[in-house]
Amino acid sequence: MSLCPVHINHHNLTLNYNRMKKFTASIVLFSVAVLVIFQGCAKNPLGAVKVTGTVTLDGKPEEGVRVAFCPQSETGRECFGLTDDQGKFDLTISGTEVGSGAIPGEYSIELTKIFKEKLGPDALPPSVPPPLVHLIPEKYSSRVTTDIAPVKVEKGKKNNFTFDMKSP
Repeated sequence: MSLCPVHINHHNLTLNYNRMKKFTASIVLFSVAVLVIFQGCAKNPLGAVKVTGTVTLDGKPEEGVRVAFCPQSETGRECFGLTDDQGKFDLTISGTEVGSGAIPGEYSIELTKIFKEKLGPDALPPSVPPPLVHLIPEKYSSRVTTDIAPVKVEKGKKNNFTFDMKSP
C-alpha cells in the first residue's frame, strides 16, 4: 500500500515540462522579433531621409531661424528645423523623432525668426496680442512671398541645402 494516494506519471510530467519550455521560448522569440521590427519602423518613418542645411543672411550664418519644409504633394509631411550658432539645421518630420529628416519629394521653404514681447510676472495680458517682430526679412516667412526656389529631397542623395537670405 502506497502512502501517496495520487499516482504521478513522471514520464507525462517530463513531456509537459519540455512542451512548456518550447512554448515559452517560442513566445520570447516572437516578442523579440516584433520589437525589432517595430523599433526599425520608428527610426525611419515613412521612408524618410536625413536632411541638413545652412541658413545665412547676407552671407553670414543666422542663428535661431525656424526652417520649415512645406510639402508640395499630398504624400509629404511638414518638416522643421532650428538653426544653431553656425546657421546649421537638421530636419524633423512633424510628430516624429528629432532629426528624422524628410520624406522624399518637393518642398517649398519658409524661414522665420520672430520676437514676441514678453510680459512681466505682474503684467496683465493685453486685450490685443502685441505684434510679432520679424528679425529677418519677412518675405522669407511665406512660401508665397519668398524668392527661395522649392527644393527636391531625394533618396540616396546628400540632401544638404543652403538658403542665403538677402537684406532689403
